[in-house]
Amino acid sequence: MHRTVDDFDEALQHFLRIGATLYRGPAHVEAGKQMCMLRDPWENCIGLYG
Repeated sequence: MHRTVDDFDEALQHFLRIGATLYRGPAHVEAGKQMCMLRDPWENCIGLYG
C-alpha cells in the first residue's frame, strides 16, 4: 500500500503513536519529498510518500 501525504512528519508520527515501527527510511527523494516504510503490529507494510 502506498499513501501520499501532505505532511509527511505528521503522518509518520501518527503511525508511530498507534504502534507501527519503521521498516525502512525515512529517506529524502526527489524535489524535497520523503518516503519510508512502516510495519503495523500485524506485520503489514505501509509506505508513506510526501
